[in-house]
Amino acid sequence: MKLWTVQPVEVINIIEKTGAFACDETKSDKDFRKAYEWIAKEMDKRQITHPKDLTLPLWAWHTRDWKHKKPDLRNIGLGTPGEKSVCIEFEIDDLQVLLSDFFAWHSVLNGGFYNDSHTEAEWNEKDAWYEALSGKQKGIETLKSWQKVFDVNAFKNEFCQNGRYIQATFWKLTKEMITDVRYFTAR
Repeated sequence: MKLWTVQPVEVINIIEKTGAFACDETKSDKDFRKAYEWIAKEMDKRQITHPKDLTLPLWAWHTRDWKHKKPDLRNIGLGTPGEKSVCIEFEIDDLQVLLSDFFAWHSVLNGGFYNDSHTEAEWNEKDAWYEALSGKQKGIETLKSWQKVFDVNAFKNEFCQNGRYIQATFWKLTKEMITDVRYFTAR
């Protein structure tokens, strides 16, 4: 599978020097640590080879704006504004990647229930059902709802879009996997 990861330039320097790069958990966002650990456990459940020395996965793009193609580096939001960045294109075995819907993932990041309704009426009905649950049951249903972030089948209606932006998690990026490198200054 072809993927693209946007990283600070220092990442490509590390790969050139050592031959590989993995997540430096000291640099990951502490506010989202639980969500990152959750997705790592989901990768384990799917038997994606987990190197013993790694705790958190790397992230890449699979699909942007319905298309499986390299990100448009002129877009705002790719990298840290004003910083020199790099978009690394690479090939990885499909069985070593976990795909998820980018917007649905925000429910996990924010620790909230993922309401996957297709219409406003369905949304309101499911929201009312959820709000009527006890605190313990809300926790159970929230965790169950997160499994839906892995549904990356594309659909679009007047209320929602699924599969428009698909992200990928994987454990390690090696020099041998890289097929292209593009430098840019993030906007």
